[in-house]
Amino acid sequence: YSPPEISADIGVTVRQVRDMYAARQTHWSPGVALVVDEAGFRAWTEPTNAVPPSADCVVAAQTRLFAASGVPFDVYLADDIMRDPSIAGKYRMVVLGAFTRFDAPRRELVRRMAADGRTVVFLAESGIYGGADATGFEVTCDRAPKDHRIRPVSGVAELSQCISEVWAARSAPRPAGLKRGRRMSVAETEGVKVLARYLDDGAAAIAVREESGCRRIFVGEAGGVSPQLFNRFAREAGAYVGTRAGVQLDMNGNFVSVHALKTGRFDFHLPFPCEVVNLKTGKPVATSDGILPLDLTAGETRWYSLNRD
Repeated sequence: YSPPEISADIGVTVRQVRDMYAARQTHWSPGVALVVDEAGFRAWTEPTNAVPPSADCVVAAQTRLFAASGVPFDVYLADDIMRDPSIAGKYRMVVLGAFTRFDAPRRELVRRMAADGRTVVFLAESGIYGGADATGFEVTCDRAPKDHRIRPVSGVAELSQCISEVWAARSAPRPAGLKRGRRMSVAETEGVKVLARYLDDGAAAIAVREESGCRRIFVGEAGGVSPQLFNRFAREAGAYVGTRAGVQLDMNGNFVSVHALKTGRFDFHLPFPCEVVNLKTGKPVATSDGILPLDLTAGETRWYSLNRD
């Protein structure tokens, strides 16, 4: 890091971070939280990452897809939320990952989350080692080798894929139609609306259930929630959505990092009225009606500060 150009960039960034911490203009936070149960990886049984889809690959794959959604989100460990459930009060959508077993404390956590009109999303493997009924769905785990490919039902425009297709899209070719075990699906009971089905037998792979004060979504297949579908879930939950899928958006009330995964025009919706400053140039940028228009090239990253009036 000794070349003058690199040292200068580091120095500028450190000063910018220091200034933003000093200002702390707002305590705004995203409207979506991902809660990861660390006990779901290894504590309940033998290491669950022995054969995919596993608790850790489910969370890792889905987190990468969520990051491409144009929706910022916070991440917590389940133990933190169980110790202080009030933390989740500010979120309109909570995603539960690696909850492979629902014991009494985790059932209570779900009960608390499923309130105040909140959306609760249960990722693949939820309840696979017990207590799946805590999700609010009648869940089946089929361990016989089956095709895991899924597709959205008619009327659902957003993509749904199985984990093998997600890997293949990331230059790690695996046979998408390869039959594997441990496939979870949802019974189509009263009040259950199916969003995606497995290709081979039509079983419900992703489903939503509306109930008083809560919206529940069960995802049976690892990697099943595409960036576009995550964006839709967040919008329907009433959570803040920065822009359309295709960018990674990391932000708080003072700072925004926009990383383009696709080339194109993206309208970034400001979370509140504010002045936007390009941290590279140090100059304010023009906005219109609460929108910052962005013409981005894939791989490009931009940093902005948000200066609230």
